[in-house]
Amino acid sequence: MGAQVERLVLEDVPASHRKGPDYLNVQKFLDVPEALALCGSFTSVEWSGAEKASWTFPLAVAAKLGWPVERFQFRE
Repeated sequence: MGAQVERLVLEDVPASHRKGPDYLNVQKFLDVPEALALCGSFTSVEWSGAEKASWTFPLAVAAKLGWPVERFQFRE
C-alpha cells in the first residue's frame, strides 16, 4: 500500500475555503477545519494560519475521540 504519512505540516492555512483559492463545490462537503479533523484520524497535523479560535472543530474532535493532545499542533 505504501508508506504511512508520519506527520502533516501546513503553513498559512486559511480558516475557510472562502478565504483561499476557488475550488468548485468544495464546501458542499467540508471546510478546512473538518478537513484537518479528517487528516488527524490517521496522522499528526501541525499548522499555522488563521487565529487559533478558528480551529475549535478539529481540537474538539480529538478530545471527543480521546486522541493524544500532540495529534494537533497549532503554531502561531
